[in-house]
Amino acid sequence: MRSPELTLAGHVGTQPEPISTQTGRPMARFRIAVTPSRQTPSGEWERKPTTWLDVTAFGGLATNVVACVNKGDPVLVQGRLETKTFTRGDGSTGSVLELVADAVGHNLSLVRTVATRRPRAEGSADAGSSGEATGEVDASSASPSSAAFGAGSRAGGIGGGGLPSVGGAASAAAPTDSGGWATPGASADDPPF
Repeated sequence: MRSPELTLAGHVGTQPEPISTQTGRPMARFRIAVTPSRQTPSGEWERKPTTWLDVTAFGGLATNVVACVNKGDPVLVQGRLETKTFTRGDGSTGSVLELVADAVGHNLSLVRTVATRRPRAEGSADAGSSGEATGEVDASSASPSSAAFGAGSRAGGIGGGGLPSVGGAASAAAPTDSGGWATPGASADDPPF
């Protein structure tokens, strides 16, 4: 039987950590905080308790998560729930639920972001879909965590393309009625985040 699949909307609670599997495949881990809220009949926002979940991504997805996702970013994560068991120092066993991600993206109802495609390898029609990063990296501009997978600097987007990352001044803004810019949640109609 396949593990249950689900999609969660929440905020990244920990900076994505680049790891490699024993076979050298890129892997990333982070936590997501999901805090449901609803508007009461009186117009006030009521927040429910926050649920924390561990998220793991592999391959090209892991590379892109490390390069593009930061702590605090609003994200949508689609994947499979799996139970991981572990042994504590005292010999007892425990288990934890983990979401193995198939897709991770910024929640565009809360932020703006710029997407860039990874370049395709020459002579390969489907090289971009292999999940592996391509191209060379200028190590002087790469952050330590993105350099682990060969991705470009966070500030410059994937491959150092000079595009703003989520969390930049323009990317986290939303238009207002006056034509200016304000951060999400500034309107009385928006839920508090």
